[in-house]
Amino acid sequence: LVLREDERGQAGVPAADRGFPQRGIGRLAPELVAGAEEIFRKLLLRKSLQETDDFLKRDGASPAGTFALLHAYYRADRIAPPPSGLSLTALRPSDGWIDDPADTQYNHLVSLPYPARHERMWREDGLYDLVVVVGYNADPIVPGRGSAIFLHVAACDFAPTEGCIAVARDVLLALGIAMFLG
Repeated sequence: LVLREDERGQAGVPAADRGFPQRGIGRLAPELVAGAEEIFRKLLLRKSLQETDDFLKRDGASPAGTFALLHAYYRADRIAPPPSGLSLTALRPSDGWIDDPADTQYNHLVSLPYPARHERMWREDGLYDLVVVVGYNADPIVPGRGSAIFLHVAACDFAPTEGCIAVARDVLLALGIAMFLG
């Protein structure tokens, strides 16, 4: 996933970076790129991108840079496992993601209850019905550098996230299929 500002300072997915060649999965189909590019452009214009040296989670910005898509989680009670080139794991009601930099499990999935500050992965609003872990602050994990940076389903009004990238549900499902088809 490549996120950066163009020469005019507008956020977007540059033409040369459409697709996911860094994972060797192939390019997105042209018709998917056309639709997804417009959605990404509209979404990203509502967000700010920050260079990764300046990025801190929960400031409303997404980290700028090139990041691998690591793996995905989905709500098996709401959707069938989508075809994907990523490993998929069904979420459980007890799943959480640690965002407390003082905890040894920072930026990891854990089983709840858990004593440290965390985000619930089992959400009623549908935003995490399908969620892809973006490889920001993943190898190595640096406490306080940012956690829970996901590509996930957007709210109906495309409300800003706390640092994630959110797209329409059908676009996210189509991206998973495109990665599977390579």
